[in-house]
Amino acid sequence: MDINEFLSEADKENNLWYDLIRPTSVNLILGRKGMGTSALGYFLLENIGRHYDLLPIVVNFPRQKQNLLPDNFVISSFDHAIGVENSIMLIDEGTTMIPAGQTKLENTVKAFQGLSWQHNQIIIFVCHASVDVGSRTLRGIYTTLLKEPSSRQIQHGSNGSWWYELLLEAKGKFETIGDMGEDKRKYTYIDCDDPEFRGLLSNPVCSFWTDELSRAWAGIEIENEEQQQQILEFKEGTIETVEQLRQRFKEQGLQDPYWHNVSELQAMCREKGLLTSGNKDDLVLRLFGLN
Repeated sequence: MDINEFLSEADKENNLWYDLIRPTSVNLILGRKGMGTSALGYFLLENIGRHYDLLPIVVNFPRQKQNLLPDNFVISSFDHAIGVENSIMLIDEGTTMIPAGQTKLENTVKAFQGLSWQHNQIIIFVCHASVDVGSRTLRGIYTTLLKEPSSRQIQHGSNGSWWYELLLEAKGKFETIGDMGEDKRKYTYIDCDDPEFRGLLSNPVCSFWTDELSRAWAGIEIENEEQQQQILEFKEGTIETVEQLRQRFKEQGLQDPYWHNVSELQAMCREKGLLTSGNKDDLVLRLFGLN
């Protein structure tokens, strides 16, 4: 069997993407890092946006790297992007202040459901924590787009049997693609209710894709002296918990440090000669001299 026989017959008609990702829809991309979640998001922004004549928006993209995006792409804050009509927006948990936790993510998706309908928007969430994606959250998602999930994502997503089985099924498909010697990053396993579809589709990269785009936040530092002073004040203040720290960052309009994953936080601690043990809370507090 070759890859063309393995793929769904629907993949031979590339315009199926336009049926699966439609205006007024809320969609979810999930997969382990390095398997093409960001590349898929930008592919959809470029191609679906052009097909439906929607404004492409990247939420909380570093403005210092704006040259990596096409001229017609807009960088917006999370709050401002919500009200932009006739748009398609990419909201990556890694670069935004999307609240962590199943209930908070569920409420965020619910809020965007109504807004996407009113403003003729397509919303694309990128998530890496399967444990946050509960059954109630999935009820608000039109199309689930899976890159190869990790074993940990499958294990942590096992609270819902349907979700666990979907992740496990996707993992098997990607393993078969790998056995064929194909690049697994070029494919997406999709589950959609309307139109009813479950299967693999190929997704080329966008026309402007570069390795630098996949690491857009690398080397970005806070350059504003006022913001640097505010961070120093955090260290000298009475902040004792991550929640207090995040609230202070939000009040001052600073980038939430919690968008980093554990591995990135550990690398940052290592660079500063700090201990790399502990959970995410420990690492964030340690980086800011609070632990």
